Amino acid sequence: MLLTGDWTGEFWEEHHPIRVPATLDVDAFLDQSPVASLWPDDEGFNDFAGGNEEFLRRGWITALLHHPERDVVVQALRSRHLESVVVHMAFVADLLIDSAVAEEAAEAVWRMDDYGVTLVLNVVLKRALFPSQHSRPQADRAIELLRSACPESRRAFFETEIVRPRRG
Repeated sequence: MLLTGDWTGEFWEEHHPIRVPATLDVDAFLDQSPVASLWPDDEGFNDFAGGNEEFLRRGWITALLHHPERDVVVQALRSRHLESVVVHMAFVADLLIDSAVAEEAAEAVWRMDDYGVTLVLNVVLKRALFPSQHSRPQADRAIELLRSACPESRRAFFETEIVRPRRG
């Protein structure tokens, strides 16, 4: 199956479709070494990636967060390879805002470090450099999902973060 969209340009100057299996075990796929290239036929990308497995895993996580199969997206959200990096945060926030896996996305946010949580909140609350186009009610729902999934040990951090000024 081919995944397409502007998001494919997050890793490379081209917006090539990414070929993914229709179903897969996400962690087993990401644990392979060497990690498969997102674009095995693109010599320029492969030279750029240089076999950097961490970079390739991040690319695959992003691709799998866009997979049409709910099970694959849930596995990607639960994966130990989902990190607190900018490239993942906007996509996780989008899933938290309005998707069939919003509750899973909220739980994934709380497995991230404080920096990752802050990045997600910046997108949800339109404090990000490139705020998403979601509505205030969508943001409020996402905050409630995050609040209900928030571990008690991080409650004070969360409550402090959500009162920072928002745009929009």
